[in-house]
Amino acid sequence: EDVLSLELNSVFNEVNVEKDFSSLYDVASAIVQLQKVCGLIPKVRGKGESSKVVSNLIQRLALENDLVSASGEAASVSEGGHQIDTLVLLDRSVDLLSPMCTQLTYEGLIDEMLGINNGLVEVPVISQDQEQQQQQSARRGKKVPLNSSDVLFRELRDLNFGSVGPKLRNKTMHMREEYKEINSRTFSEVHQFVKQLNIMPVL
Repeated sequence: EDVLSLELNSVFNEVNVEKDFSSLYDVASAIVQLQKVCGLIPKVRGKGESSKVVSNLIQRLALENDLVSASGEAASVSEGGHQIDTLVLLDRSVDLLSPMCTQLTYEGLIDEMLGINNGLVEVPVISQDQEQQQQQSARRGKKVPLNSSDVLFRELRDLNFGSVGPKLRNKTMHMREEYKEINSRTFSEVHQFVKQLNIMPVL
């Protein structure tokens, strides 16, 4: 709910292979824009050579944009004060193994199978009509946001994918039992049940 994802997939290749450091300026510029909204970030921690470059660029751009004075003090503070207390910069070259590891969570499985880009997953549209399938094959799938605002996804996203099946099965059985009870209720009881659907826990 409080994650802002701004991805530049080509940064590592540009910096380490092509020796083009312009993307680091883009990163620093984005952070400075964030500070204009959330206030100056008082603590900056980093690891790696690129992190050091970005940190120096942030300081220079903050000075140019009057976010800090020449003495290094915050020139102005937003009404909410410092909304972010620490900035952590990590150079990808510090940890090259993590991207090669197999993801074992439910969210990781979705990323491996469908790919998650900027918090969105593209789900293919499936139709039983052959003519519609041919038309849909030329179109892109439906993009679905993946974040913790979805209560069920928030509960499943960090689970090992081996545990997801049994958990969904239990929730489905519980939901089936809830709806079976409707058949034995009076009209007024069904009306009351429908009114409670919005406050029922997600199954």
